[in-house]
Amino acid sequence: MEFENISGAILDPRFMTEWISYTHLNEGDVLSCVLAELVYRYRKIQDDTQDIRDADLTAATTDLRSSNGEDVSGEGNQPTAKRARPTRQLYSSFKRASRPASAGSAKVLDEFETYLSYSIAPMESEEVPGKSNPGPFRPLKYWLNNRHRFPYLSLIARDILGTPASSGSVERCYSTELDIIGIKRGSLKSDIFNQLLFIKRNRNLV
Repeated sequence: MEFENISGAILDPRFMTEWISYTHLNEGDVLSCVLAELVYRYRKIQDDTQDIRDADLTAATTDLRSSNGEDVSGEGNQPTAKRARPTRQLYSSFKRASRPASAGSAKVLDEFETYLSYSIAPMESEEVPGKSNPGPFRPLKYWLNNRHRFPYLSLIARDILGTPASSGSVERCYSTELDIIGIKRGSLKSDIFNQLLFIKRNRNLV
């Protein structure tokens, strides 16, 4: 059984850890694997966020140097209109406080422990005014509504639970592509093709 399937079952408020007792799996080993998966995904989110911040910082520094009349092309052969002044990296005076790698991941582990302390959610949602029968419980909506309570765990849960359970939708998408691109449409531009594919797959919502 893959880690995503195990993590998805535990992060589903309808099941949590209750299903483990009906299998041959050891609950301690399962939770250890899930905790390792949560730490890995948390660090991945932090790394992606830091990459975006570094890219924004580089762009801001480049714009600042350009506004000062410096040559940012990297050639260095063309004289600039203004005398180059020594510059420093934007926000370079702010030093980042070093901290152990486990300091941030402890947050998501605390949220996971808090989540497991809650009772299991019902299979059906609460009754909605105007409807006779309650609808099914939706785990993704649960994590969206509780993102303020679990800011880090909700991101990971929605990422795991948002994974398609089968490849059926992808295969249907390939069939739609064959319907769009025929013998007489071999030179269809990619942007037009993407628009046609989007409209055909979402025609019920447009």
